[in-house]
Amino acid sequence: MSEQSNESHGPLLSVRSEVERIVDPDSAVLNGQISIARETKEEALRAAAIALASLKEALQDLGGTVDTASTHVLPLTWSTQRIITMPEYDNSLRSNTGRTVANVTVHLSLRDFSLLEQLEEMVATQEHFRLMHASWSVDADNPSWNTLRNEAIQEALRKGMDYAAALGSNVVSVEHVADLGLLGGDEPEHRARGGSVAAMGGGGGAGFVPSLDPIPQRIIAGIEARFRIAPVPLPARPSA
Repeated sequence: MSEQSNESHGPLLSVRSEVERIVDPDSAVLNGQISIARETKEEALRAAAIALASLKEALQDLGGTVDTASTHVLPLTWSTQRIITMPEYDNSLRSNTGRTVANVTVHLSLRDFSLLEQLEEMVATQEHFRLMHASWSVDADNPSWNTLRNEAIQEALRKGMDYAAALGSNVVSVEHVADLGLLGGDEPEHRARGGSVAAMGGGGGAGFVPSLDPIPQRIIAGIEARFRIAPVPLPARPSA
């Protein structure tokens, strides 16, 4: 279709629409660390391995399992992210104590929030393990996303009709509906925003039990739409 033919059918009108909603999270990622200092590297690693075995046994008692491609959707999974050693420092004296610290980073994934209280109690029994922070998220296949995208389309249509009416015209047809960014720009189609991370450090020390209250998530869906509207007559030019 030629540009002249397009113009004869009326101009194009493009709008952007975003809607948001507060929803409960679907999952939590809890990151913690086992930290043990001993006289030698070998002793520190051996003690860390014993503490890790104790933690795994406690997680198994809660129904947890190792995180794999096939188990990541289960209620509770864990994985060992890294094991490192470093010299122990006395912060007050700013000096090396001569001992070695072994740190084991452990990643927990939780999808059954009814386990949170038991998980808090379990952490309190693990002498050398401390939770550092938690993050909460909404699954990409959560039904709320579809509802939100539908609302975004309806909002774009309402906005297009409002714009057309302001021009003394009306929407004739829908020419294009796209995720944000596909008509220009680089914004994502939908995203979660705000309040997803709860820090849990702060010098809690051994036996520190953090609060693991799920944080509601603000999810946002947006679309770009392009409408064909009826020809808009320009107002007459005022006479000189």
